[in-house]
Amino acid sequence: MVASDLTMPRNVRRIVKEASQELYNEKFSPAVRAANAIEKIEEIISDSNIPSFARTQLWLAISLLETIKSGQV
Repeated sequence: MVASDLTMPRNVRRIVKEASQELYNEKFSPAVRAANAIEKIEEIISDSNIPSFARTQLWLAISLLETIKSGQV
């Protein structure tokens, strides 16, 4: 949703798309893919240009990815 929101800054949309693509990289295990996506999202999470609702969505995504990374899924 954040990646397709045109009100979002372009660099934020780009990073979110890259994080999404990391999840489909079949060269790595699901835990590594999740860790790579988290790393991408954390690059932009503190950007002051991100609206608060989008930051909340990104934190939610990180928490979901953390469960995958820890193997709880």
